[in-house]
Amino acid sequence: MSALTDQIERDKATFLNVDEWALAATYRENGSGQAYETSAQYETETPYAGTSAAEINVLFDEHSEVVDPQNVDVLTTAPTALAATSDVPNAGRNDTLVVDGVTYYVMHAIEDGDGYTLLILSRHAV
Repeated sequence: MSALTDQIERDKATFLNVDEWALAATYRENGSGQAYETSAQYETETPYAGTSAAEINVLFDEHSEVVDPQNVDVLTTAPTALAATSDVPNAGRNDTLVVDGVTYYVMHAIEDGDGYTLLILSRHAV
């Protein structure tokens, strides 16, 4: 590896270290990418497709913002988690991520090409 590649790998290890920036999380692939009407439907119809849970480290963010769709202020949250792509190589819709005891469902997974995947999350199956 080149010196730059080595430095990038060291930086990733620092960012995803629970003693530095990251939080420990439990990730599980749904295996189907299927959309569900409700969280209850997800729980009863998806036995996690035989996948096992993986303990990974993520940079988690659940910021909130006020939006004004039609002159009515609404507070929304947009939880995201940044993970090493190697930890979530097949990330897809309705995979689950448990952070601090709260289950989130993956709405979208966006690889950045530099070894990270941004997981756009929801508290409800999508």
